[in-house]
Amino acid sequence: MKYTQYMTEIENQGYKLSNNIFKDEKGRPKCYNPVFQDLVERQQKNEKLSEREYNLYGYLVMTLVQIVLNNIKFKYQDPEIKEECRTEAYVGLLDGLTKYFNSKKGSTAYSYAFRICYTSMIHVLERMDKRNEIDNNLEEMYNDYCLDCGHKVVNENIED
Repeated sequence: MKYTQYMTEIENQGYKLSNNIFKDEKGRPKCYNPVFQDLVERQQKNEKLSEREYNLYGYLVMTLVQIVLNNIKFKYQDPEIKEECRTEAYVGLLDGLTKYFNSKKGSTAYSYAFRICYTSMIHVLERMDKRNEIDNNLEEMYNDYCLDCGHKVVNENIED
């Protein structure tokens, strides 16, 4: 397929490109698997994509990452955490799709890519949980130390 055929298929689904993300008529991100699958397989075969096809591939990747970010586990995270999740998903996705995806094993490019993104983002949240746990333990140890040694503990988080 060529770029115009890809775009015709995507538009026939009712998806429009908005801010580099394909969205349906309700504004929800949508990644059309038949086009995504074909582009992934062409990348794996080292076929040369045109600049517009390569951009389309990028838009589909960004759309897929946005779909995963809309999951309840990520949707309400702080913007900094969401950005770290997005970055990790891009790295994992662009590395994993071309190297490890095998359509002969029965999986679609979309489902494989979704799982890579989801797993990458979960790892970010796990790392954040570990950091928060360490911070809380250090704060608790500090407070225990200050109370044990007779120093006055001032908690600046308490509002008057």
